[in-house]
Amino acid sequence: MKKGKKRKRINLSIKRGMQIRLFFKISVIIMTAVIISGAIFWLGSHQEVASTYRQFHVQLDNFKTLIFPMVIIGTMAGLVVALALTLFFPQYLAGPLYRIEKVLDMVADGDLSECQLNLRSGDELKDLAGQVTKMMKKMRERVLLLKENNKQMEAIYNRMVKAVQDSNMEVISGGMSDLEKEITKIKETLDEFKV
Repeated sequence: MKKGKKRKRINLSIKRGMQIRLFFKISVIIMTAVIISGAIFWLGSHQEVASTYRQFHVQLDNFKTLIFPMVIIGTMAGLVVALALTLFFPQYLAGPLYRIEKVLDMVADGDLSECQLNLRSGDELKDLAGQVTKMMKKMRERVLLLKENNKQMEAIYNRMVKAVQDSNMEVISGGMSDLEKEITKIKETLDEFKV
């Protein structure tokens, strides 16, 4: 990050679709809890307190004791539903992150054989998985190229060793030229990496 440039705390333009989907899912959890709490309050409020205004004043204390359990029950029901829904919500993120982490562990260990990272169709991190797959494929191509260059250099080296033993200067000179070409190819491949 450049000096003097402040980072925005909230950036709504980055991955807008993902942010909207996450906002919608969280809103559904909250609205479900509120609707269930409201339904319990509504059911509890339909009890007749008294037939006249005078009897209502007499039974007002009973009304408070009647509504208080409804408040507690409604709140607890809303919390239970919200907690139940939030148990399943992180799976949309945790599952793909786990699979990406496992593949990156394999790459860190030098295993580039699994170049395709597959996620389910509804997973939120499909773009990230695509970028990881692209990175792994490019790394695999470069490593294969380096292995091929190494094979060529070994062959040249073996020819040169035999030529030195036979004192054949023509083969040594050609081998030096071939070796220089292979070193240039390896250097070009390694220059693609920034370290």
